[in-house]
Amino acid sequence: MKPTKKHMLLGAAAVLAVAGLAIDRAVIGYDLTEPSQASAGQATAASSALRQATQGVAGPTKNPVTEHLKGFSNQAWSGSEDEVKDAFCAPAGWFDQSRPVDSEAPPAFLPDPGTQFVHKHRLEAVMMTGSGGYAILDGEKVIRTGQKIDGFTLVSLTKREAVFRSGDSQVVLAIESGDLSGR
Repeated sequence: MKPTKKHMLLGAAAVLAVAGLAIDRAVIGYDLTEPSQASAGQATAASSALRQATQGVAGPTKNPVTEHLKGFSNQAWSGSEDEVKDAFCAPAGWFDQSRPVDSEAPPAFLPDPGTQFVHKHRLEAVMMTGSGGYAILDGEKVIRTGQKIDGFTLVSLTKREAVFRSGDSQVVLAIESGDLSGR
């Protein structure tokens, strides 16, 4: 079987990984002692090596961002260990303390009465008469032209629609069944 380009790339990556591991172990070296087994002398040697490496470097030795985050962390977690801070609560200085917070809950969204009426009722049939007619709603309610239901008055009828009105709101219910031309 002839190796594909993909196989060759994967093999090259594996060879590079093994070579990197060999260089790390042979050239750089490693220490098998656990942190609990490390002696104070090793810690002092590492500390002095770090100081020697950073002595000629200009600028602050402490990262200001790190120090700020440490201070914030200490401030946020100070207090009782049982107390859990609300991560989503804004600090007191982030908003205007002099302005009172509205104690009223925002008004709940209420759909307009016309939308409620359309969702509540279904036009099943229309019966036309010389004086107007009747609309049969929800399979059981018979409403004559001029009568009210849920605050809406039946004002007019066609073969497939009933028009209801309440104040400025007008609602049209239509029969949802198949075509009347086949009757």
